[in-house]
Parts: sequence; structure tokens; C-alpha cells
Amino acid sequence: MRTWYYVGPHEHQPESWHEQRLLNIGQGTISVDTETISLVDKTCIGVGLGLSSSEAYYFTVLPAMSSLFRQAIQLVGRQDICKLYHNANYDIQVLRELAAVDKQCPDPDVWNYHDTAIMAQVSGKRAALEFVGAEVGIEDLFSVQDVLDEARVRLGKQKVNMLDADQDLVALKCMNDVRATWAIYDYLTEGNEKLQYRQLDVYEVDRYCLSILKTVERKGFAVDHDALNKHYDRLSREVVQLNDICQQHGFSASHPQQVGYILALRGNILPFTKTRRQLKTDDETLSKLDDPLAHLVLAYRKSSKLLSTYVRPWLTADRAYTHFRLDLSTGRLASYDRNQQNIPPLMRDIFDADSGSFTWADISQLEMRVFAEWSQDPLMLRAYRSGKSIHKITQEGLWPGELTEDTYGRSKTFNFAMIYDAQVKTLAERTGLPETAASVYRSSWLNLYNVAAAAMDEAMAADVDVVEDFYGRRMLLPEVTLNEYGRSNQGHVNKCKVNYPIQGTGASIVKRGINYLWGHGYGDAYRLQVHDEHVLDGDVEWPVELDYLCDRVATPHEVKRGSKWY
Repeated sequence: MRTWYYVGPHEHQPESWHEQRLLNIGQGTISVDTETISLVDKTCIGVGLGLSSSEAYYFTVLPAMSSLFRQAIQLVGRQDICKLYHNANYDIQVLRELAAVDKQCPDPDVWNYHDTAIMAQVSGKRAALEFVGAEVGIEDLFSVQDVLDEARVRLGKQKVNMLDADQDLVALKCMNDVRATWAIYDYLTEGNEKLQYRQLDVYEVDRYCLSILKTVERKGFAVDHDALNKHYDRLSREVVQLNDICQQHGFSASHPQQVGYILALRGNILPFTKTRRQLKTDDETLSKLDDPLAHLVLAYRKSSKLLSTYVRPWLTADRAYTHFRLDLSTGRLASYDRNQQNIPPLMRDIFDADSGSFTWADISQLEMRVFAEWSQDPLMLRAYRSGKSIHKITQEGLWPGELTEDTYGRSKTFNFAMIYDAQVKTLAERTGLPETAASVYRSSWLNLYNVAAAAMDEAMAADVDVVEDFYGRRMLLPEVTLNEYGRSNQGHVNKCKVNYPIQGTGASIVKRGINYLWGHGYGDAYRLQVHDEHVLDGDVEWPVELDYLCDRVATPHEVKRGSKWY
């Protein structure tokens, strides 16, 4: 069985020659790609190294480790060698997991690298390797799906993974990928599609931020097991009690088909799923029903999800970890594999600070501030420049005779929903108002902020495929498509013409904040980014410079401290 592969000008050299060559690679650049069992099971089965756009190696890890693998893998851990990745976040995580189980493998270096996927993304391109490769003129790329389809046909079974695939085909795919990464890197840094100055700045911010986040991932939070066990007891009781009530009504709360059947018997109108084989019982559908049983099922799901996501996995853990990604359409950061960004405030007491205290800071109304600058609405701009609450202005404009906490809350809901062009039905659902009333107040909001309304209309009517944030990030809009019922998603695409610049700018400001904190001595303390909030371990003197991260938008931070983060 072959355990290493090579394409390039030295195909006829013996293994000893290639072994010595790998050992002698000095400072320079290589491209790197990993192959895994599946996208879910990130167990590494092989590593590809590209020495140029025409020369590459592939070394197997499973089912048998290559005789040259030890020499090759040392290169990814060396800080004096620049690594080229296409989606560095994925490959670095795979290599880290490999290093965790094989102590002879070094941890991958996370600082000296470039990522052609991020380069493509900030340029407003489709970032998948096959799409960028096709733009460069590479025609021999094929996907994981292509490899798996070959295995399905050859083996005559549907459920296959990359260990079932033809080894020669896997090797060829990986070597094609690392050579393509070289070609794409040259194309985006030196060719006709060379990144412009503003996009290059955005790219460097993202690249540096990803290096920081890959380092922060290793820190995690200390787990307070007393608090965790209390949540375990409470949630376990809730799950059992709620399901017992459902069982008394003849169904299991964890079985969607049974939930749909019983709710339909009780007179609820439920739509069919896309397959039309059962009724829709997703959270959004159930939340619109008046039936108390539907809300009981939602309560069961919430408690069950908290139990399975945040409690059981950490019961025997000393520290709670997460992973980050920043490849969303607008460049926003996301947490996954224990999404710590979504943990409810009431459960954050399961985290302990190593120093004994936390400092956390949230940018006040970041996206509303960005929207005011983007739209140039004078009423909004005056509010922020004078320090007056924009929610108070909306309250006074829409509910002038009802200045209560309830109408203030509705004003906040209207503001944050309307900057994303929320329609009447959405506003009614979020505020609890009848649709007729929501329609009247929606019109009042558009009249109150008429310049913003005109800016939104103009943006949504523009015939564009790409929009930019304040820093020059180019964001590719979704394609206009038709669903199974022949309905177009044009309305959603139009909303993205407004949403993307706002969210993208907010994300850029947050990432610049992370980079500033890291570069000014706060790196050891940094633990988590949650939407517009930074969480640090320690009683930190917050740098006021972060209130002025963007020339066009003030970014005042509300700073809090305590032994627990809430």
C-alpha cells in the first residue's frame, strides 16, 4: 500500500532523496491541506504539502502512517516557514487534534501563515476552493463529494467516508488542492486580482484576529462545578417533568412527528415540511401557536438543549472550551463546538475566573450607531452626538402619550428590527401587538426617520452583487433563487444589501478591538467575544482608546466587573 505521493519535476527520485529534501527545507513558504474522515469526524487521514503551484506531496496518516510523515509534519510547526492555507481555521484544528493524540507531531504554528479563503472572502468572491480555483483557471479540482460519490458507486453503499474512498484519488485531490492554493495566493497577491489597499487591510485584520482566536481557544474558562451541578439538577428535573406532562397527553416531547400529530388533533394548523411527509414542528412554528402544549414542548426543548450543550459535556471537565470561526458572509465571529456566545446569562455562573474576577465590556448599540452613520439620518446622528437615547426618541415619536417601560421596550424592538427592514408580521410577533397596530407604528417609524427610510429604499433597489462595509470589506450577496414553490428570495437579498454593510462594519470594529487588546498587553486575560462584548479574566483597567476604534462611529464601551460574568 502506498503511503506517500508526489507530483512535480522530481517524480523519479527515490524515497531517500525526498526524505532528505524535506529535512533540508529552510525558511520559505509551503501550502498545507488536510484530509479527514469527514467534516464531522476531523480525524486526520492525510496531509498535503505544496512547494509551488506545480509541485506537491501527500502523506498518509490513516490507515497507515507514511514513512515520510514525521519529516513533513515538522514543517507546519515551524514559525520560520510561512504556511499557505485555504481555510486555515479548519486545517489548524485538524492538525491540533492530530498533535493531541500523537505527541511526536508538533502543534501547528498559528502566526506565520496566509489564508487564501479569507483573501477571497474580503474581495467579495465565493470563497470555496473550487470557485476561486476556476477563476484562476484551474480545471482539475474536485471536491470531497466527488471522492465520496466514487466510493458509493464502487462499494455499492450510500454511507461512506473518506477512509472508504480510493486512496489514490484522495491523494490526488489533496495535491491538487495545495497546488491550487499556491496559484490562488499568487493570483490574489500579485496578479490582476491583487487585493486593493483597503481590502488588504481588512484581510490583515482578519488574519491577525484568527491567530489570536486560535490562541484564545486554548485558554478556556475554569468550571465552577458547584454551580454546574445545581444547573444539572434543575434542568434534569425540568426535562423529566415537562416530558411527563406530554406523555400524559399521549406523546413524547422529543418526538417531532408525535408532537405534530397531537397538536393537529387539538385543532392547530401546522404546515408540512419540505418533504410533505410530516408536519412542521420547529421552534418558530410552535412559538406562533396559542396552544399551551406547544409552549410546553418549547420549554422542554430549551431545558433539554441547555442540558446537552452546556451541562453534561462539562460535568467532568476542569475547563470549558470553544472554537471560533470568522468565515460568515459578513465576517462576524461565531463560536461553535460548545457555542459559548449563546450561553444564557443565568448560566454563566458555571464559569470561574482564574484571577478571581472578570472584566467585560459591551459596545453600546453598535449596529444602531453604524446604521445612523450609514444612512446619515439627521435625527439619529443628533441623538448619538448629543448623548440622547435613540430609543427614547422613538418612544416619544411613536407613543407620545404612553411613556412607560413597556413602550420603551417596544421602541428598542422597533429600532433594532427596522434597521433590518422588519415587516409588519415580524414586528407584531416581536412586540405582541396586533398586526394592524404594528403596521401603523411601522409607518410612523419610517416617517420619523425618513432619511434612513430613503437610504434603505435606495440600497435595496440597487442592482449590485457585492456591498462594502466602512473599511472596504467586499461582501458577496446571496444568489437570487426560486424555492420549491417558485417563490423568489429577492426580498431577502434586498435586505442583505442593507444588513451586510451594517453587520460587516460592526464585526470589523469588534475584531479591531480584539487585535488592539492583544497588542496592548491584554492577551493573557482575553477569554471570549460575544457579539459586541469582550470578556477578560482579571480586574482590568479598560483602555479608553477602544471608544474611538472607528473614525466614523463612536464605540462607547459599558464596562462591568465581578467575580462572575453576567
